[in-house]
Amino acid sequence: MQTPLSHAASELSAIIRQSRWRLRWLSFLHTLSAVLLVALVVLAVALLALDWVRYDPLRVTTIRWLSYAVLALLLVLLAVLPWLRRLPVKRLALYLEERSPELRQVLLSAVECLPMARQDSADRLQTALIEQALQRCHQSDLGIPAERKRIALAAGGVTALLLLGVGIYLWQPGVLVNGLPYLLPGQQAQAHNPYQLAVQPGNQRILQGADQLIEGQPLGFAPDRAILWTRPLTAVPDGVTPDGAAPEITVPASPAEAGWQARSMALAADGLGFEVFLFDQQQSLAYFVAAEQVRSPVYQLEVLEPPSIQHIELTYHYLADTGLPAKTVLDEGDIKVSSVASPLLSVCRLNSLNTVHTRWPGNWC
Repeated sequence: MQTPLSHAASELSAIIRQSRWRLRWLSFLHTLSAVLLVALVVLAVALLALDWVRYDPLRVTTIRWLSYAVLALLLVLLAVLPWLRRLPVKRLALYLEERSPELRQVLLSAVECLPMARQDSADRLQTALIEQALQRCHQSDLGIPAERKRIALAAGGVTALLLLGVGIYLWQPGVLVNGLPYLLPGQQAQAHNPYQLAVQPGNQRILQGADQLIEGQPLGFAPDRAILWTRPLTAVPDGVTPDGAAPEITVPASPAEAGWQARSMALAADGLGFEVFLFDQQQSLAYFVAAEQVRSPVYQLEVLEPPSIQHIELTYHYLADTGLPAKTVLDEGDIKVSSVASPLLSVCRLNSLNTVHTRWPGNWC
C-alpha cells in the first residue's frame, strides 16, 4: 500500500517522464527536419557532380559511395546518438523551472529528494518540499502550450521538406531524371547516360594502305575539342561486325599509360562534330573518341592485305562424242578454248577472297 509520500513522489516522477517524452518528440522532429534537409542537399550536390563528370563510370561509383557515407554519418550524428542520449532528471527539472517561473527553487530540490521518498525514509522537511513541488506543478501549465507550438512548428517544417522533395520529384528536372538511377542501389542497369559520342564508321575493315575518315558527334553536350585515341592491334578477334562495338577491349582511366596514342580531331564542316583522317593505314588498330569526360565505345579498324591470285587451275571438259576425259592444267598461262572443250576455271583465294569458278562458253564472268 502506498503512503501519501510515496504517492506524491510517484506522481512527481510521472510529470518528469511526460516532460521527457515531449522533449524527445520535439528532438525527433527537429532531427527529422535536419536529416531531410541534409539529404536533399547531398542529393543535389551528388546529382550536379554526376552531371559535371558526364556520368563517367569510375567517378559515378566514387560519388555514389561517398554520398552513402555522408548520409550514414549524418544520420548517426543527428538522429541515432541524440535519440539514445538520456536526459538526466535534474536537467529536466531545470528545464521545467525555466519554462515555469513559479516552480523555481522548488522542483529541482524536490527531485533530489525523490530517491529517499520512494523508500519512505524522507524527513518532514523533504516530505513538505515534495508535496509543495507537486502542488505547484498542478497549478502551473509546465510550459506545455509553448512546447505544443514548438512541436507544431517542427512538424510543419518536416511536412514542408517532404512536400519540397515530392515537388522536385514530380517536376523531374533533367539532372534528376538522368542522375537518380546512378545513385539508387540496383538501378544502374536502367541508367541512361545523356552524354554520348556517336562514332563512325565503328568497326570497319579496310585494305592496307587505304585512308579512313573517323567521325565523332557529341550527343547531349557541346565540347570544345575531341581526342581520337588509338592503339595498334597485334591480332584482331574473329566475329567483328561492321557496326558492333568491341567489348573485349577495356580502357584504363589513363589511356596514355596503357600505350594509347592521342590525336586531336578537327571540327567538322557542319560544326556539329569532329573528324580526323587516318592516312595510309598499314596496321590494324583499336580506337575510341573522348571529349571532356565522355568516351565512346572501343572499336576496331581491321587492315587487310590487298587481294591477289595465288593459284589458277584450268579444267577442260570435252564434248561427250569425242570420248576424251576431262583435262586439268595448273598455272599454264594463257587460257585456250577450242570448239570441242568447255573450260572450268578455278581461282584459289588469297586472304579474304573466295574461290572463283567460271565456265565458258555457257556462263561468263
